[in-house]
Amino acid sequence: LNTSEFEKEIESINMSDFLAVSEERKQKIRQATLEDDMLPKVIVRIQNGWDESETLMVTKPYYNISDELSVEDNIVYRGERCVIPTSMRTEIMNLLHSHIGLKACLRRPRELVYWPNMTSMIKDFIGNRETCRSFEMKEGKEPIIQHDIPDRPWAKVGADILTFDQKDYLITVDYNSNFFEIDRV
Repeated sequence: LNTSEFEKEIESINMSDFLAVSEERKQKIRQATLEDDMLPKVIVRIQNGWDESETLMVTKPYYNISDELSVEDNIVYRGERCVIPTSMRTEIMNLLHSHIGLKACLRRPRELVYWPNMTSMIKDFIGNRETCRSFEMKEGKEPIIQHDIPDRPWAKVGADILTFDQKDYLITVDYNSNFFEIDRV
């Protein structure tokens, strides 16, 4: 591709084409964005630059990530993720949550959507739901399994493979003295 063809191809990329939502929901996000208390001001800052004194008062939650924000067709994006207006956040949490634990409930929204304090809002949302709490998997810590220190050297050894600089090495450690050997495989 020559430079002008490349520029045309870059200009034709439309973020909303890659948004994993229906056209109806995109329209709902656009409308809610325009009706939001803060997002229309964020759109103006994205398009006209971030005035620090005004920004700190009006659009503070978005100032620290201002270099990651873009706007297209009245939808604000943080990178590839859609910024969800305040009025739609509960609806989006209902759509994206599952009953398989907190980590799984956080994984999908972190890939698709964004809003300030999203993680804490989702944690609170899930924490207040009886069904979610009852099905949450309890992650217990694995107990440390102590081993006996052998009476003599090399009676018990540990071994592992290490790859460094595209070369494989065998590391062998004596449990008695902690002496180790590294041999290239």
